[in-house]
Amino acid sequence: MEVIEQICNRVAVMEAGRVVEEGTVLEIFSEPQHPTTKKFVRTVLNEEIPERVLHNLEHQSNVYRLEFLGASAQQPVVNELILQDKVKINILFANMKEISGVVLGSMFVQIVGHDEDIDQGIAFLRQRGVAVNKGVL
Repeated sequence: MEVIEQICNRVAVMEAGRVVEEGTVLEIFSEPQHPTTKKFVRTVLNEEIPERVLHNLEHQSNVYRLEFLGASAQQPVVNELILQDKVKINILFANMKEISGVVLGSMFVQIVGHDEDIDQGIAFLRQRGVAVNKGVL
């Protein structure tokens, strides 16, 4: 896998002898589309959330996956949101990796607060280049 990260520009993901997805290395790692690719990327990026944490989250609401790419991965955007003092953020899991010279990060968080404040917080993150998706998987 390190070879792909260091020397390849494009990559194809195969399943059962068929190409299921292809693109630049950065595209594949930052926006995987096919279930096989998503599983592969989660494994490579070490995004496997421990079973105990997953079990505890099954009945929790307001769990989000935050995805940072490039500049947004190097800015204190989560800290800025916390300092606004409208929502509380519980960091459940976080990881960063450099792919093709670009920093790629992901964070699973629980955002606690009033629905309107949570919506405003999500908008704040998106305005700063953070992709926000509800749910753990």
